[in-house]
Amino acid sequence: MAKIGVKIGFTFRVGPLDTNQYGRVDMEVHDIDTELPIDKQMSEAGLALNDVFTSLLTKVDSEVENILKETSPPTGNK
Repeated sequence: MAKIGVKIGFTFRVGPLDTNQYGRVDMEVHDIDTELPIDKQMSEAGLALNDVFTSLLTKVDSEVENILKETSPPTGNK
């Protein structure tokens, strides 16, 4: 029984271009059995990945907001 995996990811900029600040998110599905229907396995994995991605996105959004606050110049009247 051969098993395979698949990985997808994306890199995104989180600050001004001149600060060179990036984040990256990767997702992987392992142990896909090539002797069983792949559609069903990927459908089940997709449900779990959706839940994980939603949780991760919330955390990443919060962290990006913190980074942007720390790297943004102060605003206000002089």
